[in-house]
Amino acid sequence: MRQLSARQKRSRLLTVSVVLCLLSIVVMGTVLCLTDREISAPFVPPEFDPAAQVGSPSVSEDLNYREVYREGMGFSSKVCATVTAEGNTAVIYFTNPKENTVWLKLRMMAADGTVLGETGLIRPGEYVRSVVLKGVPVSGSGIKLKIMAYEPETYHSEGSAVLNTVFEGASN
Repeated sequence: MRQLSARQKRSRLLTVSVVLCLLSIVVMGTVLCLTDREISAPFVPPEFDPAAQVGSPSVSEDLNYREVYREGMGFSSKVCATVTAEGNTAVIYFTNPKENTVWLKLRMMAADGTVLGETGLIRPGEYVRSVVLKGVPVSGSGIKLKIMAYEPETYHSEGSAVLNTVFEGASN
């Protein structure tokens, strides 16, 4: 068997290195392309809430029904700051005032961000009395009510607001 010269060994090592580099680049490119496809799943717009009612609700004072608005927000909403349960639903009276030009949606979350329940979209001049819960939180636990605004027809975000409150448990 013939011995390779140092020059031939370097040449083969260089060839093998180039092939391995090219193979690595092809594998990385393939992984990136496949990962990108999984992340960019088609957008599925939220549905409108079938329980939405037209008008403004009449709400008991003990539920702390109040406006959610800060200077500079492009929308306002109303919701109960005192959240109580009726079976597997939370009474919230989530309202999209008729003066708004956006569609609204509310997501109720535990303090750790776990989604407890959410409404569908509601149009200006509509409200939803309650939201179905995936699990009823412990009375006295902290919750977040995240309100999300969408531009009609395009579903582009028009901002969001979060109200931190406490779940009061079963209503009287």
